[in-house]
Formats: sequence, C-alpha cells, structure tokens
Amino acid sequence: MITSISVENFRGIKSGRIEGLTDINILIGANGAGKSTLLEAVYLASAWAEPEDRIRNSIKFDVLVRRRSQRGNWSDFRKFLWYGMDISKNINISLSFKSGKATEFKIPHKSGSFPEDVIFLKINSEYVCPRGHPIEEEGITLGMTFDVREIYRTEEMKFLKGTELIDNMLYYNFELIERNVWPIIYGKRLDRKLIEFLKEGYEPDADSLTYIPITYTAYALMVGLSQTAVRIDDLGDGARTSLAITSILLTMENSVALVEDPEIHQHPAGLERLLSCVLEAAKSNNIQLFITTQSLDLIRILLSFYPSNCKIFALKRSPDGILK
Repeated sequence: MITSISVENFRGIKSGRIEGLTDINILIGANGAGKSTLLEAVYLASAWAEPEDRIRNSIKFDVLVRRRSQRGNWSDFRKFLWYGMDISKNINISLSFKSGKATEFKIPHKSGSFPEDVIFLKINSEYVCPRGHPIEEEGITLGMTFDVREIYRTEEMKFLKGTELIDNMLYYNFELIERNVWPIIYGKRLDRKLIEFLKEGYEPDADSLTYIPITYTAYALMVGLSQTAVRIDDLGDGARTSLAITSILLTMENSVALVEDPEIHQHPAGLERLLSCVLEAAKSNNIQLFITTQSLDLIRILLSFYPSNCKIFALKRSPDGILK
C-alpha cells in the first residue's frame, strides 16, 4: 500500500506532498487544486513497472498527454506536463509504501526513442530506466546496464504494475472495456456479479449480458431484458459509468485503482450501490483506492460504509504551485 506521494514540477504542481494514505483515499478541493494531478502522478510512476495501458491499448505517457484534451502524443506535447512548461527541470515523483520502502522516479524532458526510456527509478545512487540504462545530464548512457530483474520482483513494483486510471476516457468509450476487460470478465464468469449489480441499482429487468455481432468484425455488448435487449452504450450514463468502474475493479488484484469523479450522472441511490460494489471489490482483491470527487453524497456514503479505512484529503494549490 502507498502511504505517501511527493510530486515536483508536474502539471500545476510545483511541489507538494500528501502522506498518511490508507486503503480508501478521497481527494476533494476546488477545480485546479491538484486532485487529478495526484492520480496522474501515481499512474506515471507505474509506467516504470508497466509502460502499456492494458485497457486503452496505448503507452501510459501518451494517455497522460491526451486524456484531458484528446489530442497530441508524448513526443510532441509532453512539455505541457511540466510545471510552467519549464522543461529545464525534471519531473520528480516519490512514493512511500507500507513496507517502509520508498521509490523515487525522475522524468527528464530529454528521453530516448523507446517508451521504456522516459521514466527512471533511483537504484542505489543511479537513476535507471526499465531497460536498465542509467541516465546522465545529457541523455541516456547506453554503455552500462543494470540488471533490473530483481526490481521487477519486489512487492512494490508488482503493486504498481497493475495500476489502473479509471476516468472519463473510459466512461464514454465503453468499447475499450468491451474489447480488453470483458474477455476476462466472461472467462471468470464475473458477468453474473455484474448482472446482479445492474438489477439492484439500475435496471431491475436485466437478466443477461452478451455480445452480438454488428458487422463481420465488430461486436457490441448487450444487456438482455425480459422482452428485448439494449446496448451498454444505450443504457443511462450512470449505469454505463458504473459498469465501466466495476468491470475494471473486478479484474484487478493487489494494486492501485485511481478513480476520477465516479459520481458523474449518478442518482444518490445508484451511487450508493456503485460504492458498495467498489468497496467490496477493493476489499476482496486488495486494491488501494484513490478517488477524486466533488460530491458530498459520495463522501457521506463512504464514511458510513468504512469510517475506519477511509480518509479525506482536502487539497489546495497556491498561486505559485505549492500543494497543501
């Protein structure tokens, strides 16, 4: 479990630290306070352990550049991730863990041609990329290589490897979840849990979930009702968002879920059912939760479910980029 996060020179945060993290961490604050940036910092750090996003079919660095504006890639747009676009300084992210160990990551603006050459982890006195090459001031030294296999085997890296960022990009593009999450759902017959979830919180008439062919190569996920069927895409926004979140969490284990504003389009009753499923999955699958929200209903429900395992962090960012 992550117990603290330190960030420097990333997006709107010049520097900041949040500590005392627990199983369920709720981040609140005004728009621009740094809530989403903290989620992205953990997601970016996880790219050392696994550079690919398994749901979006993209490297995590490109996801970070595109997810707010839906344009650009790391190669061309990465300077916008630096605080004040000051690329002369490195982005620094440090994570502490319940085990007592800490990981320090550095992202220089100058990087190599491989995704693995973007982010560097401090090992002893060197910063090393996932391929084992250490960094120098002017780029990457290819002449010396560390054996990083033991690093990948540590509990901290295993924990970071499965990190998932669950946000609007997935809430409104369910096809990504259909393609990359639902084969796991069906393989483990977790669809039965999701049907019960739909019946109790959103669609009492739901009795099945299945794929149907749309073209020779395209399929759509359908909710079977007693008299007809509807696409997941055509369910209410609240039900679709909830299915996206719960589907991903059910396929995770021993890792971190970064959930952005799950209350979107949710009626309080639906939100209560969603949070019940989220917390059940997190507890049974050992998932640490980071949730951003603007919803008092969400805070009230979470505190009523798990008052001892839940912490609320109210964030504020000063005009000079200091996170408090």
